[in-house]
Amino acid sequence: MPPRNALLRRLPRILSTALVALATAELAARVDDWLTEGVPLTENQYSIDRIFQFSPDGVTGRPGARYLKWRLNSQGFRGPEIDPTRPRIATWGASETFGLYESPDQEYPRQLERLLAARCPGPDSWQVVNLALPGSSLSGGLKAFDQALAAVRPALILIYPSLANSALNPLMREQAEARRPRSAAAPAASPPATPAGPPWPKFESRLAGRLSEIAKNAAPEWLLTAVRQVFIWRATRQGPVYDRIPDAALTRFRAELAEVVDRAERAGVRPVLVTHANRFGHQIRPEDRPQLIAWRRFYPLLREEGFLDMEKRLNDVIRHLAADRGLILIDAARMIPPGGRSFVEFVHFTDEGARQMAQALADGLAAQGLACPPPAARP
Repeated sequence: MPPRNALLRRLPRILSTALVALATAELAARVDDWLTEGVPLTENQYSIDRIFQFSPDGVTGRPGARYLKWRLNSQGFRGPEIDPTRPRIATWGASETFGLYESPDQEYPRQLERLLAARCPGPDSWQVVNLALPGSSLSGGLKAFDQALAAVRPALILIYPSLANSALNPLMREQAEARRPRSAAAPAASPPATPAGPPWPKFESRLAGRLSEIAKNAAPEWLLTAVRQVFIWRATRQGPVYDRIPDAALTRFRAELAEVVDRAERAGVRPVLVTHANRFGHQIRPEDRPQLIAWRRFYPLLREEGFLDMEKRLNDVIRHLAADRGLILIDAARMIPPGGRSFVEFVHFTDEGARQMAQALADGLAAQGLACPPPAARP
């Protein structure tokens, strides 16, 4: 029998064997999640998104949710349950504050609580409540921000905004809106749809997510950088690319930061502004350029060299607003050393970087006489 005909005859067996192997691997992944994390075998979505919920007031944490090392308390905030008998400090920001790469309980809000307890031991030491959520920006979820302050009732709130989220996401939305086609005529009314019955459950492979993560970790840096550059090229073909963020973005950032400060003060919470640190400092070292490209992958409309300029100018806005409003400023951008010891990639901390951030905050509060809660801060 010719080899080609023999292969065709074996093809159904080869395909069926491959399908059985994939199904077995998928089942093994689900059993592993069930044994280690308690996730039901039939649950499709098993990613960090499962710990968040969406509402008209913005994205919030899902009370009691968990995913791998991330645990939310009964109010939907990362960390332990809130002790109503203790005075509280809240931290607010995005993924840098929520904590991505740190070991469990090593994100900077948890480390800050331990440092403050060492300076001021006893049952009345500060409890630090982490209100941050990945992807947050100054303009997003202000109603949820108000609700969190009302629920937690902290005496202080440390505001550590993600500068790229707050300054570049609005520009990216504006570009997307400008590219959206406009119809000259109103669309004709569609006939009422016939009920189609309940939708089929959506299947999401947990095996695919694991394989993707393995491939990403195993791929050489040059290959990941090349793939990111292709994504950036595709994303910037139809819109303007900025060498530096426009002045209008600085004005908007200041107004939005001032609004967050106003809302905190109206809630009776004392705001503390914190400048934003990053891996690069004031210059790009050749070994760090792949991380800069990785950063730009999320915000392709700004050229790589514009990111450090953006960080400098927006941090200056934070400093000037603190001076103008008489607010406490903790200048973390000048206190945390750049480099891979402090940062896993562009802005997210290592365990050591989170320790340095917590130390900077603890020292800044101590300089203002706030290492121990003042009498007015106690419930």
